This record gives sequence, structure tokens and C-alpha cells, in this order.
Amino acid sequence: MKVDFSNRELYNYKYIPLLRNKKRYIFLMWWGWSWKSKFQAQKEVIKSFIKGNRLIWVRKVKDTLKDSVYSEIVWQIEEWGLKDYFHITTSPMYIQNKLTWSDMLFRWLDDVEKLKSVKSPTRIWLEEATETTKKDFDQLDIRLRWENKELQLTCTYNPVSNKHRLITDFWNYWNQKDIECFHSTYKDNRFVWQEQYDKVMARLKEQDINMYNIYALWIPWKAVEWLIYSYESIIEVPKEAKFLWYGLDFWYNHPWVMVGVYEWNDWVVIDEVFHKSWMTNNDIIKFFDNHNINQEDEIISDSARPEAIEEIYRWGYNCKPCSKWKDSVINWIQVVKSMKLYITKKSWNTMKDFDNYVYAKDKEWNPLETPVKMYDDWPDAVRYAITYFFGKKITFDIEIW
Repeated sequence: MKVDFSNRELYNYKYIPLLRNKKRYIFLMWWGWSWKSKFQAQKEVIKSFIKGNRLIWVRKVKDTLKDSVYSEIVWQIEEWGLKDYFHITTSPMYIQNKLTWSDMLFRWLDDVEKLKSVKSPTRIWLEEATETTKKDFDQLDIRLRWENKELQLTCTYNPVSNKHRLITDFWNYWNQKDIECFHSTYKDNRFVWQEQYDKVMARLKEQDINMYNIYALWIPWKAVEWLIYSYESIIEVPKEAKFLWYGLDFWYNHPWVMVGVYEWNDWVVIDEVFHKSWMTNNDIIKFFDNHNINQEDEIISDSARPEAIEEIYRWGYNCKPCSKWKDSVINWIQVVKSMKLYITKKSWNTMKDFDNYVYAKDKEWNPLETPVKMYDDWPDAVRYAITYFFGKKITFDIEIW
């Protein structure tokens, strides 16, 4: 073996007790920058070296980038120098340990009945568990029924309201024999730039004390107030919809996000294309090449990255900067708010951001015109794309120029 799994320096220290935890139900509530997926990927790689284990990774809706967590696990295997010990395929997505024959399968809950064909699972990782219903959870729980085996169902998710089912049904019973509840924030991640995120949290404390309590102090939140946008969900992009262009928001240590924008019956349809952190410009270009992004399609990007836009443009893709000026965010938000928005059901990252994108508050808790700089990755990408075209249509009802 090339890796000593007992080496504490491989992990964020707070998570180490979870490696040996044998309770049936593990509920992990954490927020971005705490590296939740990385830790869980580490744990599943380690568990694959035990004979007889079969992991099913599950998410509610099939994502456009189908291999998000799959890639995380493969990357962890490669980082630890263990690739020779695994058989890895991409179609279908499948990982098997050659030494133990333990394996990992990747499934979605679009139809929970499909999971019945998976035999002998011993481990289930339910990601973004807040998207699922009680029926979904119960169906997964039933699948873990093998005698004389260590069985574990792990739920990972971001902070939710204290009224949510995962809180009332499980979190409030954290000290039960078979239930382990664990939370973490960016403070528990020793691999991130703490000073930088401290500045983000300080700004958040001034903008919205409720959200600061959640993400910095881990105090369960109140109901979300003063949402900026409203939308309706739609199953998929209608065939009659007219594609307009893409919206792109990119930073290296923030998720790189891309949406497709369509016009349909006076509605705007938003369809999620890609979502991943730690992307270089070369990674972005490779994604475009591998996913048949038409080089003639316009890609409206964050103007704060002119060097990245220029590099993508020189590679042959029609990448353009969005329009920004003083207070432009306030004005462009009003433009987007005037639109009727559909978001496709597979665009769960987009919907999650829209469901938490709120106005900042003053000291008396009155809403301001500016948004909180949190959950803004997808709203920004959508705003860049929508206002590039639709902003030109509105010059009288909304004063934007």
C-alpha cells in the first residue's frame, strides 16, 4: 500500500472520528469550504479496502455533469496513488477495488424503484439529502438489510431550517444509539485560506446576521426572508424554446457555473450546464471541447475576469464580458425581477441559490437594495445572460441607463 490511512495529516482533524463511526445513520450538515464531499470521498475509498462493501451514491435528480462526486472519488484515488488498485469505468460510472472486490455504484432517485435492481448494498451515501422526500429515504433505508454486515446510510447536506424534516426527525435525536449527527463550517477545514474566508464572514455579519449565524456560528436558521427572485420549475427545456446564449460566472476557489438561457412564450427558461470548483481556464476550455459547446454561441461572462475571457476567446469560443458599472447590480436585478422565470428541475444548484438569494438588511432588519454576497454564483450567471439581451428591451419601465 502507498497510503497509511492512520496518518492524521491526510484529513481535516474534526472529521477523523467519523472514519470509525459504526452507527447506521450518519447526518452530516455542513456548509461550503468545509470540504464535505472530499472527506466523504476519502472515507468511501478507505471502506472499499474492506471485503464485501458495496456503496451506492445517490442524488435526487440526475445532474448535467453526471460524475461530480464520481470525479471526486476518482481524484482522491489518484491523489493517494492508489489507481493501480482500482478498476474504474466512466460509462457506466463504476469503481471497484481489485483487492477486495468491494465496489461503488452511482444512481439517481428520478425513479426510486430502479434501486431495487442493485443487490447487496452495505453503504449508501445520499448527497443533498434535503432534496429528497421521506418516501425516498425510507426506500433507501430498506435496501440496507443484510445480516452480519456493517450497514451505514450517510446523508450530507447544507444547513436547513430548524423546521425541516431532517432536523425534526433525526437531528433532534442526535444522541440515539443508531444516529450520529455532525456539523462543520469552514473553520474546521485546515486546508483552506482561513483569513480570506474570515473576511467573507465579517462582511456577511454586516449584511445579514441570520445567515452569519448559520454559516459562521452554526446556529440553525429562521425561515428565509426577503428573497430577491421568484421562479417556477419546469421538467425540461421545451422543444419550442429558442436558445439565446450562456451565462458564465467563474472564479478559481468558487464554483465555476454556466447556464443556458432560452426564450419561450414570453418566459425565460434557465437550464444548468455546469458546476464545479477549482477550475483553471484550460479546464474550462477542455469542458467546452468535450461537451460540444458551439463556438458561435455567445457566452456572457463576468467582466471582472478580462484575462480569462480573452484566453477563452482566443481559443475560438465567443466569450464576451457582461455590462457593469456603479450600482449596475441593483439595476440589473430589477431587470431580471421583471422577467417570468422557469428553471429546469435538473438545475438543482441554481434553484438552491435562488431559494437563498436575499437582500441585505440594515441594523433595524430593514431590507436594503443590495443582495447578500452569498448564494450568488448562479444568480450572477443568470443575470449576466438575461440582461445581455432582455435589458435592451426595457428602457422605459425600469430606469437602467
